[in-house]
Amino acid sequence: MELRLLGSVEVLAGGRPFSAGPPQQRGVLAAVAVDVGRPVSVDTIVERLWSHNPPNRARAAVYVYISQLRKVLSAAGTSMSLERTSGGYRLDADPDVIDLHRFQGLIAAARWPKRPDGERVQMLQEALGLWCGNVVADLPGDWAAGIRQAYNQLRLDATVLWAQAELRRGNGGAIVATLVGLTGEYPLAESLAAALMRALHASGCSAQALDFYAGLRRRLAERLGTNPSAHLQELHQTILRGEAVAV
Repeated sequence: MELRLLGSVEVLAGGRPFSAGPPQQRGVLAAVAVDVGRPVSVDTIVERLWSHNPPNRARAAVYVYISQLRKVLSAAGTSMSLERTSGGYRLDADPDVIDLHRFQGLIAAARWPKRPDGERVQMLQEALGLWCGNVVADLPGDWAAGIRQAYNQLRLDATVLWAQAELRRGNGGAIVATLVGLTGEYPLAESLAAALMRALHASGCSAQALDFYAGLRRRLAERLGTNPSAHLQELHQTILRGEAVAV
């Protein structure tokens, strides 16, 4: 059984998808799933669904959605359950069956400083492999937009951490294509730029690393009116001198 929040909100059991209902009903499921195992008050669910402009009978609508979601989970034969508590509603489930929590847990484990780079790479590859699109991509509203932004940053940080581990293992050439692909999504991310420049330089493509830096400097100036950070400028100078770069 699996509950997917990385991408559209979706319930799967036995490899079969089960519709979680209309957008607001899926929003209720997402609102309790992000805090799996902890009570989420009805007021919090209402705020997550409708921000500061809830309809007149918002609380009554939440109760209806909860009832319908219980039917969905029952029909899917899942071990998940929506429990009423004094503090609101709690989704009882193993966090690992929710892709968002597995994603987050793998990244947290990979960050352990004493983790061997081989294990770190495997964990981060598994985590990044779970990414099927923006978090709760099919849900509207400020709350959904906020968690999308937070998890996009987590994905970026995990990618950079993966790239750094691969560079330490001498695999710079193998990661260039992935990093280049992400620069379209994160065109101003300096941590990603630094990882790509290191990977290009390590794989003998120093001229491309310098070209990429020039493009980033231009984008930063045009869009933000700033220059690359001191760290990135230093990396640029190191590559210009043809020296090895530290990871």
